Amino acid sequence: MSPEGATMKPILIIGTDPGDTTGVALLQCIERDPVVLLWDEINLATLGGQRRLNAFMDEALALGKVHGLAMEKPRHSYIPDRNKTRGMNFKEAIAISANISIGQGCRRGEIRARAIDRDIPVLGTITSDQVKAAMASSLRASKEQVAQAVKLRFGVDLPEHAADAVAIAFAVLRRDYALLHKRAQRPR
Repeated sequence: MSPEGATMKPILIIGTDPGDTTGVALLQCIERDPVVLLWDEINLATLGGQRRLNAFMDEALALGKVHGLAMEKPRHSYIPDRNKTRGMNFKEAIAISANISIGQGCRRGEIRARAIDRDIPVLGTITSDQVKAAMASSLRASKEQVAQAVKLRFGVDLPEHAADAVAIAFAVLRRDYALLHKRAQRPR
């Protein structure tokens, strides 16, 4: 609660879920009550997707000072689905794994670069277990359960990657609330 007569400045945080389709979401939090302001799913492999990411970040900044960008911590390696690699030899399966990991790393780098260009602080990464615990209160929660928890908590039915981005932003907001609150209260 804020002191008598003081107004709380909102905390704005962008959550991202880099992948083949990248989910992005902007959460606003006033007195620990977050709401989803913007969301999108973007294919960063296309020029149009890169423009959409720029437009998303610019629109977020138009709403106020963004206090952080959150991303899920990458897995050390990607293991392709057995059905996708059936009939392949070991080297082919590893090549697919490496290409996917490199592609996701490039997308993460693109998102970070765009945030840094706009003076948006890049917050530390968060693990998928921390996201599951914050959003669905269970380390064993499936993606569908996390998406359902996002729908129940925020009252919006989002596509898969956008829901993941919201969950990531929410988890980082819960984890780093004191730091983000302090940043938000500083004069511009």
